[in-house]
Amino acid sequence: MLNRTKLVFGVTIAVAVAFSLMTGSVAKLLAINSPSPKNALEENRAGGEKKKHSKKAEHHGESHHVHSHHLAIFSGATNNINAEHTDFTLGAEYEYRLPIWQNRLGIGVIGERVFADQPENILAGAALLHVGKGLKFLAAPGVVFAKHESHGETETVKEFLFRTGVAKDFHVGRFSVTPALNFDFIKGHVSVVYGLTFGKGF
Repeated sequence: MLNRTKLVFGVTIAVAVAFSLMTGSVAKLLAINSPSPKNALEENRAGGEKKKHSKKAEHHGESHHVHSHHLAIFSGATNNINAEHTDFTLGAEYEYRLPIWQNRLGIGVIGERVFADQPENILAGAALLHVGKGLKFLAAPGVVFAKHESHGETETVKEFLFRTGVAKDFHVGRFSVTPALNFDFIKGHVSVVYGLTFGKGF
């Protein structure tokens, strides 16, 4: 269990470093290729747009421009409290920020793979509430697909899952790094899912 936990954190840190290098390179490239204003009119327009975005961000309680779409990958671990084991977990997420209530509500889909002795696949629909400064809460009903061996035969078992959790976005331009903590409730059992999500808004 200890070695598996070390592997989880090692992979997560590696993904974080790669993401940091990628965002740093992109930021430098954008800085180099950014055109300077040709005249006072363009400067005024640029200033006006900047103020508009700033007011919009303050109005939303966010410190960045709100993107309607957000794609992300998740790297972390799933700790099954009842079985007392921790397994490496990879996933992908998509969110659409609804154009209502100051873009505080989002809907999306989550897909994850838990690399346990008997691997599990998770598919869930998600509803998110953004309360400001990158903080968000999640509720996601879904299904767990797991393979079990019985009498020499392998069968796929489907069980209902309900996930609730909290996360905080840290933005670097269009990119984001998000520590997340979730709780999965599956047929009377509870699993804790934690890790980092690396995403991009558009």
